[in-house]
Amino acid sequence: MSARRILVTGATGIVGTEVMRLLERQPGVSVRGVSRSGDPARGVLPWHMGADPAPAEVRETAWDVIVHAAADIRWNLDFDTALATNVAATRAVLALIGAHTNVVHVSTAFATGLRGDIASEDRADYRNSYEWSKAFAERELDRVCPNWTVRPPMIIGSGRDGGRIARFHGVYQVVQGYLWGALPVMVANSRCPVELVGVDAVADLIVDRALSPRPSAKQASTMGAGAAALPGDLVVKLVFDELNAWRMERGVPRVELPPLIEPRRWERFFRPFAEQHLSPRQLDLIHSFDPYLPYWGMDDHVHPDVLVGDVETTLRSSIRFWADRHPRSASSVPRPWKAAR
Repeated sequence: MSARRILVTGATGIVGTEVMRLLERQPGVSVRGVSRSGDPARGVLPWHMGADPAPAEVRETAWDVIVHAAADIRWNLDFDTALATNVAATRAVLALIGAHTNVVHVSTAFATGLRGDIASEDRADYRNSYEWSKAFAERELDRVCPNWTVRPPMIIGSGRDGGRIARFHGVYQVVQGYLWGALPVMVANSRCPVELVGVDAVADLIVDRALSPRPSAKQASTMGAGAAALPGDLVVKLVFDELNAWRMERGVPRVELPPLIEPRRWERFFRPFAEQHLSPRQLDLIHSFDPYLPYWGMDDHVHPDVLVGDVETTLRSSIRFWADRHPRSASSVPRPWKAAR
């Protein structure tokens, strides 16, 4: 019997890297990856999806399985750019889907936006362009074929491999922003459940779906800890506890736990004050982190149907992994901000 032919898009990204690693260990599987930059050492072909034609090998292969993990996961893109990346990449995949291809689509737990579904085309129904573009991409794929859709929340490092992750986004950028002095405070509260999931858990679910039969109708799975999700203030405390443990082991002075501001207080008082008194550069830095802030101030979680556990241990190992690879940033001492005159 011939090997099952599997295509992974976004194969050098956070999720795609882990999925490729798992699939390459599976018997009876022939896996090929594509990404915008490619990676010859790992056999990943370069393909700027949505802008360039697919490589001949990709075009001419009848794929048994397609794992579509390609996306620009920046939450602060303008809407036209998000459309030209995330939606265009999904449209490029549509031509590769055969009558029996099993498709696994990697979306986001926040694709349902403010309404709780992906049906709306109105940008105002989503917190940012990323949510809007991922909902758009889901609708495009749903029109063509039944699929497995995996919706992870904010992804952190591997829970079973010392916090390893291919790239650092989300939590890591917020922490680095504070240490560099780009953020004067942390916006978080005790009521907001911050949904985090290890990249290994996400890859496990994707590979399980990839090796399953093609569904007869769309099957969407939202991942998260649910009622056990860590509140925002505890996430901040755990991050800085682990960071300070790492610093003390290296003789670096502790960094104080950053001031925590309730999301509503930030929006109603501190944000308007900042708009009046901070320098243009300071305001640019604050605005660059705006897309992240809603996820630290939600009063409800994403109601996952695939539960993950032991988020605390995964978060701690993820922060250590980041610090080991960014020792200069992890050793930084944030400087207090001063208002511009």
